[in-house]
Formats: sequence, structure tokens, C-alpha cells
Amino acid sequence: MRIAALHLIAYGPFTGRSLAFGPEPGFHVIYGDNEAGKSTTLRALSSVLFGYPHEVVDGYKHDAKDIALGAELIGKDGKTLSFQRRRRGKNALARADGTPLDDAAVSKMLGGASKEVFETVFALDHRRLHEHARALLAEGGSLGCTL
Repeated sequence: MRIAALHLIAYGPFTGRSLAFGPEPGFHVIYGDNEAGKSTTLRALSSVLFGYPHEVVDGYKHDAKDIALGAELIGKDGKTLSFQRRRRGKNALARADGTPLDDAAVSKMLGGASKEVFETVFALDHRRLHEHARALLAEGGSLGCTL
């Protein structure tokens, strides 16, 4: 599965922003100044794929009822899935055309990867990189096994 785009519809400090990663495979690094929204964007990616955490972490600009994200995924078979995930309301998870979508459809695109696996292996931030580096030095750690 590849993430072709992440749409920050109403999340954290973002309104109507998108990150297009394109349809081709690749390695993407997001960088920027402190407080630019890198960690917020990483939380948004996890939230759109796996659902929002119980507590509202990134709702300081938008009311909890208005928080919304979107994504475009491309499966191994080339099929695409475009959807939006709202924090609350009817059809909180829906296809781009507004029809309801079951979480199983997103999970299938993710190959059944859990949130924990996704965040540990693919969604590396500063803290996780340090944890993996310490684990590699100490005993190999999960990143060492992945490499």
C-alpha cells in the first residue's frame, strides 16, 4: 500500500491543506522549522488511517465536531481508495463521494498492519528514531530486525 495523498481538511492548525506524495513508490521525508506542524501531520496520518485517539489532541483551532482528514491510498493491486475520516457525526468514515465506508476497507488496504506497527516502523519521528537507535545499540531492537 502507498499513501498518495493526505488531506488536512480541519486538523490542528491546518485548514484545507494537502500533501501529495504521488502514485509512485518512494521514501518521503517531511522537514521544517520547529512548530511548523510536522508532528501534527504525523498524528493526522495515524488518525486518518486508524481513527482518532479518545482525547482531542489537535483540536485547538477546530471544534472536535469539525475535525476532519482525508487520504488517498493505492493498494498493491493498483486499486485506489479515497476517503475522509471525521472525528464525529454520521458517516464519520466515508468514501470521497460521501458513501459510508467500513474500517475493514482501510485495514485491508493497510494489509492488516496495526497502528502500533505502522507508527513503530513507518511513522518515525524524532522520539521514535532515538528509541530505535538506543535499542539498536543495546540489543538490535525492532528497527534492527526490520533492517
